[in-house]
Amino acid sequence: MFKSDDIKTGIFAAYATAVGTNGLVRLYDGARPATMATAITTQNLLYEGAITGALWASTTAATATMDPVPDAVGTAICTAVGKTATWGCLCTSAGVRKVDFTVAATGAEMNLTPDALIKTGQTFTMSSLVLNSTN
Repeated sequence: MFKSDDIKTGIFAAYATAVGTNGLVRLYDGARPATMATAITTQNLLYEGAITGALWASTTAATATMDPVPDAVGTAICTAVGKTATWGCLCTSAGVRKVDFTVAATGAEMNLTPDALIKTGQTFTMSSLVLNSTN
């Protein structure tokens, strides 16, 4: 399938509309559910934070990029030893999942600094979230 640039850019606008104002970024460990309709069951919520501005810092026909989120803090379930974030999602303010993405230290749709090991009370940075128009 091929898409025109305006259709590709429109996909990112649709993401922002679906997530809405005050949407959430959530990070989890474990396997990402097979579909958006699949419930989150055994995965642990490692981080949840509100999106306080525009969802995308920039968009092109090929990619949408979210601003870095510094000073994020892991939830209590992370423990002092830490848990590894493997996937995340963008949700509405009511917690309805709209977009899932991969998470790692490098090479994922969302990259974390210093790494993907999130510990209770330790700050980390969501250094990038880049989605392409084929996601």
